[in-house]
Amino acid sequence: MKEYHFIERFWYPARCYRSFIYYLFWIFSSPFLLLVKLKYFLYKKKFLKSSAFSKPVIVVGNLSVGGTGKTPFIASLVNLLSEQNIKCGVVSRGYHSNVKSYPHQVNDLDNALSVGDEAFMQYSNLRIPIVIDANRSNAVRYLIENNDIDLVISDDGLQHYKMQRDFEIMLMDSSRAFGNKLVMPFGPLREPVSRCQSIDLLVKNGSGAVEHQVDGLVDEQIIMVADNFVNLITNEKIELQTLKGRSVFAVAGIGNPNRFYSTLKNICKVSETKTFKDHHIFRESDFEQLNANADDKSLIIMTEKDAVKCKDFAKNNWYYLEVSMPFNKNLTDDLLSRIQDLIERKGNG
Repeated sequence: MKEYHFIERFWYPARCYRSFIYYLFWIFSSPFLLLVKLKYFLYKKKFLKSSAFSKPVIVVGNLSVGGTGKTPFIASLVNLLSEQNIKCGVVSRGYHSNVKSYPHQVNDLDNALSVGDEAFMQYSNLRIPIVIDANRSNAVRYLIENNDIDLVISDDGLQHYKMQRDFEIMLMDSSRAFGNKLVMPFGPLREPVSRCQSIDLLVKNGSGAVEHQVDGLVDEQIIMVADNFVNLITNEKIELQTLKGRSVFAVAGIGNPNRFYSTLKNICKVSETKTFKDHHIFRESDFEQLNANADDKSLIIMTEKDAVKCKDFAKNNWYYLEVSMPFNKNLTDDLLSRIQDLIERKGNG
């Protein structure tokens, strides 16, 4: 994945390496930036139509491409609301899904290849209604019409302005922030940093200080934590300290593999890594070299999102790292207060 490392270095440069070339690319990226801003303006001023819904819609998204922790955040949010007897459903694009018709509600007959890795993983873990469709407005309508729910959570879709929303939560990776602050393809951003001023809540994933602050924006710091290693075949969980100092092979096909590798290196000794593009469709042949290098005591560790695509050909020594994103009291109280108010206002409307 040489191209991944090149893009990573350009999008997320060290401060000391920022040079005139980045200012040059500001000029090249201007047309893309103008198009993005024009789209936002047209929807904001209602020149372009968008769909409203009878239930509150919360968008959990990010400004940049790549992994920021949306999936574990949504899991924690759903669990928090379930404890308050608030019934949630999730809509997702269903990236790499191949079902025959959309919208499609994920069910027990589906798998990671039919509905996409993230949607299937969420359904398997949360057991709540999940509907996939690239047109999220259609997905929201289908979800509301066919399920008894109080609230819709959109997994990503911050830039899907055809879908009206009542609350926007933006996830940010504290270690990478906004990178070189350029919009795609010259940088990691889907929209300019100024978009932060219109969201409701910024959640910074990680313990590091963030260089770029946004005036007047409510934000919270949160840390994703590793919980256990889980065997792909038996679902047996083993404690993290069991592998302390042990040599493992790491595999990742996610948006930010370096975060995963760094987490593993704090737990055990990573002797080899193998990186694939985000949402990679794994095949048994992808592991041939790693299996050849492994002995009877070696373990292959991957993310849960990758694991759901590997269960059919997994070996006894394959594990995934189970993670969670516990909410602190400030975030818990803030979210519950705002969401309960949304539900009441929408119900009275």
